[in-house]
Amino acid sequence: GLALNASLSADPDACKPQTQASCRTGLSFSWVCTDSSGKVCRNKVDSTRVVLGTGALATLDLASMDLDLESYLEVAVTVSKGQRSATQAVRLKLSSQEVVDVEVEWRGER
Repeated sequence: GLALNASLSADPDACKPQTQASCRTGLSFSWVCTDSSGKVCRNKVDSTRVVLGTGALATLDLASMDLDLESYLEVAVTVSKGQRSATQAVRLKLSSQEVVDVEVEWRGER
């Protein structure tokens, strides 16, 4: 599967000097996968919605998904704390060719 990792997410307002642990306290995560037509990703066997979980880490099992005629998938994570939230998405191009293992890391502003 494809490993998804949002564990570096942080609340800059909660950060205390000299510690990053306080930046991550109380965060909740919500993952969504959509296909190239904007519809929610579905499982191949029973057409149920692909569920990625609510933790900082998630796994996308591409082999179990209905990917016929799709050119890409978009995976988004929303990180929330109280009434505040932020969302980041990544578009994954699909190919029938064999690909090598890769790691993608977001280094945007915090």
